[in-house]
Amino acid sequence: MSGVSDVSTTRRRGPHRRGPMPAVLACLLVVAALALGVWVQFGERQAQDTAASRPRTFPSR
Repeated sequence: MSGVSDVSTTRRRGPHRRGPMPAVLACLLVVAALALGVWVQFGERQAQDTAASRPRTFPSR
């Protein structure tokens, strides 16, 4: 036994790379949240427009 370890055979393992999948998933979640927000705001705007254009059949108090 010489007591000297062979450094070339003991490699350190670097951080586990998962590829671009988490970044793509994060981008898709952001796009989905933006689309949902736009859709909700558009729906609210349409509901307000239809309510405002409808003639009232009862007197407002």
